Amino acid sequence: MHSEDAPVLDPLSQRIDAALRQEPSAPLPGGFHGTFRRRLRIAVMIQRERRLFLRRLFRVAALGALAAAVAVWVGLYWDIPGTFLWEFPGFLGYVDYLAAVANRVWWLSASPALLVSLGAIVMTLLVAGAFVGVFRQPVRSRAPFLVLFHK
Repeated sequence: MHSEDAPVLDPLSQRIDAALRQEPSAPLPGGFHGTFRRRLRIAVMIQRERRLFLRRLFRVAALGALAAAVAVWVGLYWDIPGTFLWEFPGFLGYVDYLAAVANRVWWLSASPALLVSLGAIVMTLLVAGAFVGVFRQPVRSRAPFLVLFHK
C-alpha cells in the first residue's frame, strides 16, 4: 500500500530511475560553485533593495499625506486666506508689486503665478530630496555593481 505523500511510479519510470542510479554523475564545470554563489548573492541584494525601496516609498507617501492633512487642517482652522486678505493690509499691494517686477523680466509673464509654480516645484524637489536623504540607509557591503565585476 502506498502512502499519499510518496509518488506512484509506473514501471517505465522505475526502470529509468534504477538505470540512472547506477550511472556515475557528471562532474560540475569548474567555477560553478563560485558563479552560483555570486548570482545568489546578487539575487538576495536585489530583493533587499526592492524591499528597502518600497519601505522608503511608503514612508515618504505617509509623511506627505500627513503633511498635506496638517496643512489643510491648519488652513481651515485659522482661515489662512481670510487672514492674508484682512489681517495683512498691504498683502495684495505686494502681489501687485511682484507682478510689476515679473513684468520687467523677459522670460516671465505678467502674472506671479509662474513664480509661484516655479517656487512650488523647487520646494517640492527640495522636500523630496530631504525625505530621500532622511530615509537613506548606509551601505554595509560593497556596491552591487562591484559584485558583478568581481571574480
